[in-house]
Amino acid sequence: MVDASAPLPPDLKQFLVDPKLLFEYAVWDLRQRLQHPLPNILWHYTSGPGLIGIVETATLWATQVSCLNDQSEIMHAAGLLREQFDRRLQENLDDEADRYFFARAIESLTPNLSLTSDLYIASFSEKEDNLGQWRAYGGGEGGYVVGFNPQGIQFGLETGHFVLPVVYDRETQRQIMSDLAGEAHRLYREGMEYSGADPHDYIVNTVMPQIRESLSWIGPFFKHEAFEAEREWRVAWRFTAGEESKLKFRQAKNLLARYLPLDFQRVGSVRSDKLPIVSVGVGPCRFPGVSINSVEALMKSKEYPVETTWLARLQTDGFPMDRVSIWDSRIPYQSP
Repeated sequence: MVDASAPLPPDLKQFLVDPKLLFEYAVWDLRQRLQHPLPNILWHYTSGPGLIGIVETATLWATQVSCLNDQSEIMHAAGLLREQFDRRLQENLDDEADRYFFARAIESLTPNLSLTSDLYIASFSEKEDNLGQWRAYGGGEGGYVVGFNPQGIQFGLETGHFVLPVVYDRETQRQIMSDLAGEAHRLYREGMEYSGADPHDYIVNTVMPQIRESLSWIGPFFKHEAFEAEREWRVAWRFTAGEESKLKFRQAKNLLARYLPLDFQRVGSVRSDKLPIVSVGVGPCRFPGVSINSVEALMKSKEYPVETTWLARLQTDGFPMDRVSIWDSRIPYQSP
């Protein structure tokens, strides 16, 4: 698979004749349509143990996609792609070769593709004080939100890893999946002519792996519109052979989840024991003052410059990027 994190130089692309390479760069172009200017700060909601782990180890754990809170997420995009293949199947009832391809494509997208995916996700939000996020990711009382300088997150990423916003608009999702289905169909028709391979073998060994790979580049950034209030961004990190020793495991409520620690360090530089953290918020709780003092002590123990202030002031004046601003949520705590 060509590195889909980098564009193909225009002066080279026109000379490509291999349909497989053209398909891979078409997938890069489709993913580029998800790009959006980075917000000033990206916020990561977590629990108390999560906050302590992030600060003390200077790492953030990315979750394998099948272990995310909503396991249906990657299948959402696969379902949209199946719809596009099915539409084309119904429109090509008289073309036996096309019908065979579309039927096999639909069949290949039926299993839960996330189970064997090598993509790991770290989730962020544009919102620093959102009730839904506190409830979902902060563990109710005792939740925290960590604000990261997105330039620092981007800077440490190696080739093949990327930061993108989640797309919630159904029509945008459908259009991108329609274009992906069209590119896969072109790969099949032109690839058969280019390679002279047996149709069944070419579909199984070339086209279907390319389709599944393309979904791993795009699918994790599609979510149902019901989650739009989260305003989520995601760091996608591709697990590669040889990284097995880095994996971490944790027993979740209903499954054994696997994670990949990310440190966002500058490639080739001396490793720092700090992350690009610029703010920490204390979620709704009974004793916010105590938690704020403890967060301040935690950050100082790792030599982060800190400043405790009011969230309202930060929202008015802006969050400083040269120190860690510590604050408590403006949402009142409600006991269970």
